[in-house]
Amino acid sequence: HPLEYDREQTPVINKKKNIKEKKGGEGEMSKGNEGAVGKAFRDTLVGGKFKVGKKIGAGSFGEIYNAQNETTGEMLAMKLEMSSAKYPQLVNEAIVYKTLNANGSRVGIPRLHWYGTEGEYNIMIIVLLGPSLEGL
Repeated sequence: HPLEYDREQTPVINKKKNIKEKKGGEGEMSKGNEGAVGKAFRDTLVGGKFKVGKKIGAGSFGEIYNAQNETTGEMLAMKLEMSSAKYPQLVNEAIVYKTLNANGSRVGIPRLHWYGTEGEYNIMIIVLLGPSLEGL
């Protein structure tokens, strides 16, 4: 279920709309190619206000980039997965974050800023908690 925002900019789950699921394979993202996904969003504000930064991680699910809220300047994390993935995970992760951190003040659980589908990607924007475990 895609997420939308109420007047207080709190994410809410919109059960009336469904993410368009594309038929096909797993839809692998570029592995080790720093620019492939980032270039797709370089001249675009994701969700209308998030500027894509550099790649900070990757896994079997997709890739993670720095993102900046152009309105507030806040540095965030952007997780992407191919919208054609056979078993999409980001929507479930977004729902869990919204449920566990409904008031936005739980320590260690990132605040969900935005979730949606743009182009070929499901995208989730969350608080950047710190360095990745991969980099430690």
